[in-house]
Amino acid sequence: MPAQIPTSGVKYIRVNRYDNNSQDIADNIRYARTIRVNHGSNIRQYDILSAIIDPTDNGVYYLEVKPSYKGQPNGGTGLDAALVPAVEFDLEYNEYNALYSNANDNQFSRTKLIVERGTFEGAPSNLTNILQLRERAAEIQDDFYEDTGLVNARFAGSRNTSTDINVYQAGDNAILQQPAVELTQEYFAYFNYIGGTSPEIVNKSAASVKYLIGSDGTILDTASDEAAAYLLKYNFESGKEVIVQLDDVDFGGKNMSILNGTHTIYKGGTSAYPVLHNHAAAMPQAYATNQDKYSYFIALQSKASGSILYLNVSSGTWVANGTNWITGSSALFEDHVGNLDLYGTDYYQLGLGVNETTADPIYNWMQSGELAEDADYTEIPGSADILYNEPTGYAGVRDTYTIQPNDRIIFHSQVYPNWRVSYQIFEVVKTATNIYLRVDRNVQSSDIRENKFAIVRYADDPKSVILNVEKPAGGTSGGILKPKYVSKEAEDKIRATIKDMRQKGMI
Repeated sequence: MPAQIPTSGVKYIRVNRYDNNSQDIADNIRYARTIRVNHGSNIRQYDILSAIIDPTDNGVYYLEVKPSYKGQPNGGTGLDAALVPAVEFDLEYNEYNALYSNANDNQFSRTKLIVERGTFEGAPSNLTNILQLRERAAEIQDDFYEDTGLVNARFAGSRNTSTDINVYQAGDNAILQQPAVELTQEYFAYFNYIGGTSPEIVNKSAASVKYLIGSDGTILDTASDEAAAYLLKYNFESGKEVIVQLDDVDFGGKNMSILNGTHTIYKGGTSAYPVLHNHAAAMPQAYATNQDKYSYFIALQSKASGSILYLNVSSGTWVANGTNWITGSSALFEDHVGNLDLYGTDYYQLGLGVNETTADPIYNWMQSGELAEDADYTEIPGSADILYNEPTGYAGVRDTYTIQPNDRIIFHSQVYPNWRVSYQIFEVVKTATNIYLRVDRNVQSSDIRENKFAIVRYADDPKSVILNVEKPAGGTSGGILKPKYVSKEAEDKIRATIKDMRQKGMI
């Protein structure tokens, strides 16, 4: 069966190859775009995505349809159905129209003779007549064997070669210097804006997609259509190139033309969120210029009891130099904190715990009034103040504390100010005393600030296409994401749909 799109409603419609009039509808199925089904109480029309033959009965087709309607419709088996379009051949006789069924006599060859094989012998039984040219002419078109185009196609064959899909290069053997193999896409994405992805994903930008627009006029709203996440991910895949076209490059008072043009997709249908972090991404200048001076705890809160635990990861010994493994003696890498096994609890990060001291720049930041009391931070008498996640520059934490394969661990750079160094975690090993992380490349402690880090996790997101380009500061207008390779017919139809959407005020 084809790949499933998680959704509710009708997904497959079973139809017989022969309809109620005993007509073979195999060709109709091949060209049909939609199917109308009479459910008794109503008639519903479904878009056909694909058709497959029942592996146990070649007289039955399963039509994969777009689940346009949620829930199970009324009605049962044996329902009336009609394919659209119902392909028919309307042939009219004309002496200049040598089409199917309007020729009176077959064409006789000028050079080919009938061959008769009445036995299993190798030589024809009428070989003598053939050799003496006394046999009857064969009923066959000589052009099949003499016309260069037909001879090449039927017998001699032809060959197109191409260096790459969708690309023609000098030396390729292709007609009219066009790619021999083309693989085009038929969806555009319309985005509301392009935003930065830091600090969760460094040096990238993400388009917030509002609609997916297909060549057949389909408009999918990413906020409500359950198929949008699937289609966004597989039409805008990692590594593919996409063309960005902003509606207004000067929107917001700053020129954003650097975002226009061709860019590589970093992740399609994906966004990132923090699991754990111990530094403020939106840090005051005093913190940014002296990052080793101040230590911050991670404030964890139990979802069940509401109790707060302070995890000190600002000190301890790391083992990283020249290997692909990261471990250490700080609380982050310990199996237990006191008697508490963090990996077996419901604790999640509430924010950063900040020592109560006037020498701390975060404290001064609070006292300046830039942070709203009871909204951005809280003061706990006799304990550390808690700066919540959002004002640190990170989004809210969704998951309880754990580290998983494919998470990213991101450090402050020790070489470049305000720069981040990101490693992908391939493996997590938990022993009786430590947590070990195997990452995608060797780690040099001289490159990173070990006590300033974040753990970031990727998740499916039907609204996000992450681009491998860093966004300048400032806002952007909406615009279009167009796959690099789109058929001319598809592009014309999609642009007509976009024009209609603009006229209706949808974008």
